[in-house]
Amino acid sequence: MKIFKTLLSVATVAALSLIGATEAYAGSWVDVEMGTVPNQVDCSLRIGDTLYPGNGNFIYCGDPALRSTNGAAALQAVNSQPTPVLNALNAVPVKVYIFKDWATYKKAFNLTVLPSNISPTAHAGDSDIDGPTIRSTAVQFIDAVGGSPGSVPVYSRINGIIVHELAHQLDTRMVKPTGVTVHSQNTSGTALTWYNALQKDIIFINGQTKCTQIFQTDKVLVGGVLTNICNSSGNLIAPYAGKTNWDILKLLYPTVFNSPDITNGIATNSEFWSEQYSAIAVGGTEALFLGKSYDFYLKNQTYFSCTNTYIRTLKQFNILAVTGTYILRCQ
Repeated sequence: MKIFKTLLSVATVAALSLIGATEAYAGSWVDVEMGTVPNQVDCSLRIGDTLYPGNGNFIYCGDPALRSTNGAAALQAVNSQPTPVLNALNAVPVKVYIFKDWATYKKAFNLTVLPSNISPTAHAGDSDIDGPTIRSTAVQFIDAVGGSPGSVPVYSRINGIIVHELAHQLDTRMVKPTGVTVHSQNTSGTALTWYNALQKDIIFINGQTKCTQIFQTDKVLVGGVLTNICNSSGNLIAPYAGKTNWDILKLLYPTVFNSPDITNGIATNSEFWSEQYSAIAVGGTEALFLGKSYDFYLKNQTYFSCTNTYIRTLKQFNILAVTGTYILRCQ
């Protein structure tokens, strides 16, 4: 699985110098090396915490100067998730890796080239959900397009990136409706699935009045100038005029709303699902510039009330929301 967008969510990264001061963070860092001589990578393994992933499942191979702040922030972003989520990840266990960049990733795993699903200029994370090594990875720097490797910082968004990647793991590992293999599966199933909830959200979104109830603040670059897609007369500009609201969202934010995927041979919306989980859990992965606001929509309980209720209930209790849990339009 991949996270395939360059606009990843600005997450405020506080200096967590108090890690280790509470029982949950009573552990320590142990120096380890990955890769083979002479290209070994110096890493730090977190052990001794009472909570996943600091119980031996968090490996920091990022910028050493950022371990006590950015690395600790990513650690806390994961282990602040509800107990059912931590239990599902720990049961595998899913290994969590933070790398400085994709070049470091390649050295650590003895790769000559990156897997074909990873673009070093566009992707900031990756997940292996099955196989001999089950892991989720985030990088602190991506490559510049046509420029230097590992020179574009994305570490301020590390919380959203790693939680997005772990949501790919949760897609397959938490309690699912009958007839569904993964939560993001494009099927109605025999119960109120996430996909069914999404269809109900789409109906609601399409019923909203353009430029009054939706799209008031969305912007795009027009001739190099950041421009509202609703003009001063309250009408949509081209090419958005005349389209349904859902089609407009897909056109504005294709990497989230129009990114069909295949998970274990099944048609899914796994990027949509994983980004929505990340948006709800830690604010998401995007940077709120250039008018991008897909995480605003994903966690918004007006536009996406049905899918929000599904994910919030699942992550908090590892149960499926029953019909009466949803507002009327979602039932």
